[in-house]
Amino acid sequence: MTVFDVVRTALAIRSFQDRPVPAEVVEQIVEAARLTGSSRNLQPWHFIAVQSRDTLRQIGALATSGPYIAQAPLAVVVLIED
Repeated sequence: MTVFDVVRTALAIRSFQDRPVPAEVVEQIVEAARLTGSSRNLQPWHFIAVQSRDTLRQIGALATSGPYIAQAPLAVVVLIED
């Protein structure tokens, strides 16, 4: 499968199973994000994996994609250094 095939066939998921995401999967997701290229490899970001239902609901109330975040078992918050 090529990168083009992956992008072309990517699905937007808006319903989630009510079960936690395994720690090793969370680690893989965050590591993949960390390895993403940045200007001069500065990597001016920090990632926070949020799994608390209450916190997900609070984030969901603030974000335009809120209804999906509030129902998800995991959200990764990306903080950028300015």
